[in-house]
Amino acid sequence: FTTYHYRLVATNSAGTAYGSDSTFTTKGIAPAATTGSATGVTSRSAQLDGSLNPNGSSTNYYFQYGTTTGYDSSTSSSSVGSETGNISVNETVSGLQPNTTYHYRIVASNSTGTTYGSDNIFTTEDDTGTDELAVDYGSNGTFVYNGSAWTNISAWNSESITAWGNNLVADYGSNGTFIYDGASWFNISGLDPENITAWNDKLAVDYGSDGTFIYDGTAWVNISSLNPENTIAWGNNLVADYGTDGTFIYDGTSWFNISSSDPENITAWNDKLAVDYGSDGTFVYDGAVWTNISSLNPDSITAWEDKLAIDYGTYGTFIYDGATCLPISSLNPDSIVSWGNKLAVDYGTEGTFVYDSGVWTNISSLNPDIITAWGDQLAVDYGTYGTFIYDGTSWIPISNLNPEEMTTF
Repeated sequence: FTTYHYRLVATNSAGTAYGSDSTFTTKGIAPAATTGSATGVTSRSAQLDGSLNPNGSSTNYYFQYGTTTGYDSSTSSSSVGSETGNISVNETVSGLQPNTTYHYRIVASNSTGTTYGSDNIFTTEDDTGTDELAVDYGSNGTFVYNGSAWTNISAWNSESITAWGNNLVADYGSNGTFIYDGASWFNISGLDPENITAWNDKLAVDYGSDGTFIYDGTAWVNISSLNPENTIAWGNNLVADYGTDGTFIYDGTSWFNISSSDPENITAWNDKLAVDYGSDGTFVYDGAVWTNISSLNPDSITAWEDKLAIDYGTYGTFIYDGATCLPISSLNPDSIVSWGNKLAVDYGTEGTFVYDSGVWTNISSLNPDIITAWGDQLAVDYGTYGTFIYDGTSWIPISNLNPEEMTTF
């Protein structure tokens, strides 16, 4: 859209003549648009990424999406101005159906024309086994919430509740270890566990001085006489913190000592482990090699898609992207929860915050005791204020009771 002046000039031996001035304006260029990947995919939502170049003209964009290339839905149109370089954009879509394949593409328009990005697809997660919230309400018992109604499944006060597929595993202290299948309770051991870890189709249970056991749904196997301080599932492996004996991996048959150091915290992070070794710093293990990613001692490490969210106490909150630790807040979090493509963070008396695409949003001034990701919602324990659900826009009170623990199954 540039206007040019021009005129004809003629010359002979008698002199030079100049024609009158005229103008013409070049046409604009339609925007370039490239459909990117879908990230943060849950059973009900996804973030659609893309990039575009306005080519110097004021440009708007949106994403089309649907279960076919007819694209029966679209996001709101947004403006990106009139730049002349590539701009990365994204929009979050919600209200999707679980376990469903969606087509999507970016669409960019300016006064010259409209450009359609290529068709891409993503498949939402299956929410089978994650559609109910299990809550320990202390002396009031154990309850299940299905999104509309509460069911009291036990009058006992559990010491811990663990999701295991479509089952709930409860530590009822001296009463033993129990499994709830959605209808009935089954006592699987009279022992009082110190820790229960869901490990694919098995349970890994720390029975203190009795050792470490595996339960496959039928039989118990004692895999170690040692008492672990913590166990976590890592793909097909079980990772155990055996205190001063070090850090070990169990592959279903044998144990392997991967470090003689005593970890304070171990986090499974896709195909790697992120480990807090206290004053020795923060380390990542890829199955063969250890990498020291920070000399700082973290208070907590949270796996968040392809990143780590790390609480470094008074140093603040950091993100590790696989190469660099980057500060995202100077505040010291009480807890960090991965919530799809967002982080939900308890900043104590500062309130409850959500971190999304580099932007912080204060969603409540209250100080939560527990935050639990529940599909595309958050279940939050606000102590004496009760239990609430946050759907990304509004808060919904679901109980005036104060929970001691919450999990989804």
